[in-house]
Amino acid sequence: MLIKTPAFVLHHFPYGERSIIVRMYTREAGLQSYLIPSARSKKSPLPLALMHPLQSLDLVAYHHNDDRLERIKETHRTNRAESIHNHPIKTSIAQYMAEVLLRTTADQEANSEIFDFIQDAAKALETPAKNLANLPLYFTLKLTEYLGFYPHALSGGCVLDLREGSFGPGIPHHPDYAPESDGEALLKVLGKTWPECQDIPLSADRRMSGLKTLEKYYKIHLNERLSFKSLDVLHLVLS
Repeated sequence: MLIKTPAFVLHHFPYGERSIIVRMYTREAGLQSYLIPSARSKKSPLPLALMHPLQSLDLVAYHHNDDRLERIKETHRTNRAESIHNHPIKTSIAQYMAEVLLRTTADQEANSEIFDFIQDAAKALETPAKNLANLPLYFTLKLTEYLGFYPHALSGGCVLDLREGSFGPGIPHHPDYAPESDGEALLKVLGKTWPECQDIPLSADRRMSGLKTLEKYYKIHLNERLSFKSLDVLHLVLS
């Protein structure tokens, strides 16, 4: 059957000699993989120029709901995104957020709230780069709300229990926790909107420790083998 849906490109990689597989997050079908045969042809339904992370598209695709790779009939670009893909900081943030989505939403059903959240994050990337340093931290933390394990804070708590998802005043009786030094950045962002987070003063090292803590948090709640490979590059770019 044919479906029409807005979508965000997350990643692409070669398949065979001339084809490409593109991973996208769609509003109507969640995370999907599409086969693009003859990707460099002028007749390709998705040009290579539109395969950047967080490129927004209107998509018409064939869906069979079986083990076959789905195919695209046509696409239309819905945001130009030049400011994202021509700027090293914005490009690195987009690549990081796309990786987080790829590694955490594979087993999720279609979720319009997650799609709207991605849309808001992509719009945030169009603002001046100097205001974006806290965006990866905010994005990674906020996504846990839609995945079902957003942490909460107890009165006076500054130690994050990674199993329970709560900031408490004491160290738990197990090794899966983040001390105040690692959880400080998360606690400052917790419960805030993106506009509120833009101007929170955080050093590059504090942001990195917060992101590394979130990586551990995701491992405990989703997959112990999960890792965000673009995190170190992101740290270098934002430092």
